[in-house]
Amino acid sequence: NECENSIDYKPCTTVEALNFPNIGNCNEWTIWGAIQDNMDDSCMHNKYQEGMVLAGTADLEIAKSWLMEECQKVFGCTTYKDVRVNGCTYNSFTEKVESSLGDSCPHGLNKELQILTKTNSDVAAKNYIDAICNSAWEQVDSNTFNDVDIDFTPTFMSEYSLGGTYLNSETGNFKGDNPDYQTSDQSRRAGNSIQEFEENNLSSNVLGSVETLSTCDYQSIMCCFGRDRQSNDNNGNCNDGEGNCDDADPADNSNLCFTEPSLTPFPGELEDAVHCHGLAWAEDSNEFISQLRFNNFFFVSLYDHMYTRGYVERMVDNSDEIPMCGCIENMPAVSRADCTQIDASLTFTFNRGAAGLLVQDGDNLNINFNSCRGIRYNDPEQAKNNDLASYTSKLVRDNKMSNATQDVIFQTLLGYANPDDNENEAACAAGYEKLAVGRVYPCSDFDDNEINGCDYLTILTAIDEAMNEACPHDLFKELQILTGTDNDVDAKDYIDTMCNAAWNDVDKTIYQDIDLDLTDDFMDEYTAGRTYLNLEIGNFIGDNPTYETSEESRRVGDNIRLFYENGVGSTALQASFSNFQSCENQAIACCFGADRQSNDNNGNCSDDDCADADPADNSNLCFTEPSFTAYPQASEGSVHCHGLAWSDDSNDFSARFKYNNFFYVSMYDHMVARGYVKHMVDNEDDIPMCGCIEDMPKVSRADCTQLDVQLTFRYSLDYDGLLVAEIDNDLEVDFKACQGIIFGTENRKNNDLSAYVNRLVIEGKMSATTQSNIYQMLLGYENPGNNNNEAVCAEAYEALHGAGTYSND
Repeated sequence: NECENSIDYKPCTTVEALNFPNIGNCNEWTIWGAIQDNMDDSCMHNKYQEGMVLAGTADLEIAKSWLMEECQKVFGCTTYKDVRVNGCTYNSFTEKVESSLGDSCPHGLNKELQILTKTNSDVAAKNYIDAICNSAWEQVDSNTFNDVDIDFTPTFMSEYSLGGTYLNSETGNFKGDNPDYQTSDQSRRAGNSIQEFEENNLSSNVLGSVETLSTCDYQSIMCCFGRDRQSNDNNGNCNDGEGNCDDADPADNSNLCFTEPSLTPFPGELEDAVHCHGLAWAEDSNEFISQLRFNNFFFVSLYDHMYTRGYVERMVDNSDEIPMCGCIENMPAVSRADCTQIDASLTFTFNRGAAGLLVQDGDNLNINFNSCRGIRYNDPEQAKNNDLASYTSKLVRDNKMSNATQDVIFQTLLGYANPDDNENEAACAAGYEKLAVGRVYPCSDFDDNEINGCDYLTILTAIDEAMNEACPHDLFKELQILTGTDNDVDAKDYIDTMCNAAWNDVDKTIYQDIDLDLTDDFMDEYTAGRTYLNLEIGNFIGDNPTYETSEESRRVGDNIRLFYENGVGSTALQASFSNFQSCENQAIACCFGADRQSNDNNGNCSDDDCADADPADNSNLCFTEPSFTAYPQASEGSVHCHGLAWSDDSNDFSARFKYNNFFYVSMYDHMVARGYVKHMVDNEDDIPMCGCIEDMPKVSRADCTQLDVQLTFRYSLDYDGLLVAEIDNDLEVDFKACQGIIFGTENRKNNDLSAYVNRLVIEGKMSATTQSNIYQMLLGYENPGNNNNEAVCAEAYEALHGAGTYSND
């Protein structure tokens, strides 16, 4: 045997001389050939014997195995020539290597990777593969956003993401036409460019980055849209012919929870309809979903949502200036978002070179855009598609995203555990209260809400109606949240102060603006019954041939009528005359004792007899104080009493416009329209014609006028999440007979002051104590339908002076 005793030969070469690192293949024929090539003519034995000498064995099979193992130690167990792999990432490469190692390889995958990359550690091997893949991706055909359209410069795209370009702010269709909104030439051109790029380049070229989105730390971008600019696309509520696209809503698929840093909450539908859609990618920058993330962003934002659906603009405008699209960590907290994923293929070819592994990209990039296929966070066995939070759970499961990164993403996607709930108020509340320590998430939505009035009860009612049914706290706690207070008293004070400030913007008028004579002193005398308006006889409307109207009465009457027609319903009339400044019992009454005007179908003044004419009789004067002069059996003559009452909340319409009401009751409806003037009787008690209810004499009853007011206040939350109000100045004041409820019953009674007072008590606008004080003046409150209620007058008088004292005797 020619190989026998070969171990005794001296070697003619060395293992190092065989140059295993560059041998090209570690099969036995390549190794024997390398040995033969390194033996010169002086060698006294053949290549097999030389191999046994190098291996230190006389067994050829053992020598062969030893030589192959030595070769594989430095060359590796895989040849890697023209190896084709879909994608170029550390994971895709190692999977291919692992499948090629075979059972005979003397080392594991990690060592093989070090050999292939000519490195000496796992980390270095990974870095090498990452680097060559990154270089290969750089050779793939690419485009910039500016290649899509000449306007899409880096600055423009950053502004677009913030929501600040003409694409965001204009209204009009990219596809088709809207007869109400002409699409600008630049929007039309940009839309066509987007469509062409989607059709011809988006799926085959890598799209470059957007500067503001290029440094996302947490592997995700989200867009949340607040407006629909395009009609006829079956998305959002922008429609032809309705003129509503300036503020049309996108399809609602999420809740805006709050914005930062102001921590402004958006409970309920405060933000209106919003539509959120996002994308996420792998930690490995060479993954398809990472390298092509801006293709995905283009598809999600510019093509699928703006061009196709018309969705533009950020969700809300406030001091936090949230973007329309941004890195997930820069977006406000929402309940959830839809999601699009990249499904792509691109062949990369690997070869071994003298310096290590080489890779070359192919030219067959193909990209598809599909709804994300995710898994539920709380139930990984259950699929959940088209949900960004669920897609990140799949990335975490597949080791493409860390739990720490997902945790940060879930600080934005607060409803991650319940992705089927678009309106996840509970998740919003929990997220807000965790971040805003000491504050509670509101349950009512106030965003430019239009409400008629600004007073405590009106606002309380509006909040009650706006609270969602699942709210974990009561109405009064909600009010405290919206006012930044911690008790009911402070909450009411906040509302009072807020409304007072808003009321300051309402148009105001004083009595002297009606006529120059109506000074404070004059009005004090008028209400006492002592001015020429009270004492003269003559018509304000038309003429009385017997009694000529003085020029000053005519002028004042004309001005009162003019103000009634053009002013009293659109301004807040102010009064500073002293008689009405301290009405403690929230009511004013006028009781008239004379009629100065004829031909108005009121009272008994006629063309030839007005010197002592009476008004229409609707009440009894019982007695006056302090003299306790009694007026039994209609001894006071015919008297006519009419009053008004208001809420104990100074911001209630009835209180804010009480002087409008007094003007209407006394100066217009009774004096100018009917001619009723003077106080009821002349005696030592000097009773007024009109006064605070506590200053008037005791009567059986009075008619009543109430206000119907329309004045819109707009309510919203400020940057601190606190309620604010602004007035609209659409004031309309109407006057009508009071609608009341008879005391102690549920029976309605209109045009009666005592019944209206009872209604104010029932509605929480007047205390029972105040009502009792008023009823000491309106003695017939239990029987308000009786104009001649002698019995109540007698009962009250005789309770003070003894039985039988109330008589004409």
